[in-house]
Amino acid sequence: MPLRPIFPFWLRQRQIQAELLNEHTLKLQGPNLPPCELRIEAEEDGQHWRAVLVRVNGEARMIAAARAAEDHPQSAWQLGFELYRKHVVN
Repeated sequence: MPLRPIFPFWLRQRQIQAELLNEHTLKLQGPNLPPCELRIEAEEDGQHWRAVLVRVNGEARMIAAARAAEDHPQSAWQLGFELYRKHVVN
């Protein structure tokens, strides 16, 4: 079972709201930023995790996905926040 994410300090600085939708998915919204979903997914082996960032419009489309290399769900969350920062917040 994934752990609740530890939010990076810059999320609050940028006034980004994070809503936990389920144990694998967060909804992220901020001023002048498109709404996005950040989720972590277990690989088939159940030992590795990856982060997926999805922009939420009328129809969702994937922005970025990290390669499955994380051995711990918390590491995948942190990688996902970094994807969000690079691809959405800039």
